[in-house]
Amino acid sequence: MNDLDTIDNYFSGQLTGPEKAQFEQQIVTDPNLAETVAFYVQARQTARQQAQAGRKAEWAALRQRQEPVSQPVWRPMSYAAAACVVLLLGLFVFWPNPSAPAIADRYIQENLTTLSVTMSSQPDTLQLARQAYNEGQFTQADTLITTLQQRDAVNTDALKLAGLVSLRQDKYDKAIEQFHRLSQRTDLRANPGLFYEALARMKRNQPDDKATARQLLNTVIDQNLEGRKAAKELIDEL
Repeated sequence: MNDLDTIDNYFSGQLTGPEKAQFEQQIVTDPNLAETVAFYVQARQTARQQAQAGRKAEWAALRQRQEPVSQPVWRPMSYAAAACVVLLLGLFVFWPNPSAPAIADRYIQENLTTLSVTMSSQPDTLQLARQAYNEGQFTQADTLITTLQQRDAVNTDALKLAGLVSLRQDKYDKAIEQFHRLSQRTDLRANPGLFYEALARMKRNQPDDKATARQLLNTVIDQNLEGRKAAKELIDEL
């Protein structure tokens, strides 16, 4: 098996635990392999971005090809048609608002499925964990980030990623604890801890979680913390 096969198997989660550990050690000790991994990650990231841009372009072109809808000529409605309109209006007015988990899930899917990866010729564990996260390999990302935290317990980027990995694995208690620890750090210029904790509580949706999430979002807004704009949008939906 060549290097590219091994790299592809690593990021697709097909290596065994010992094989993954051996591969990660080789990355550290073999500059040529590290450079190949960096190229692979950058190529995958570029391909993902190009695919997203292509889908957006296709959607825009499809919308432009649609025929403009002509305005209907007003005619008196029958009683049956009027009754249908009343029914539809009633459904619109009384249709329940999206649940807190659904609101949080939509935000996560739109904003937290792909993290920035800036690989150098010597990719580090944090970047490998981010790439695994982007590929949906959350167990692998969790293993990598746990290894990093054992070496560097105060790394705030690792703590943030650990919380996101737990959130995507539906381990809400763990995610809340990690984000709360992150929010307590006072040495950060921008700290998303409270905002992410609110998201995790919205997803967990236990009694009082919605009220607590609302309080956290209000704190983010009042103190102008990271996530303030999104917090305003989310709190309007809760």
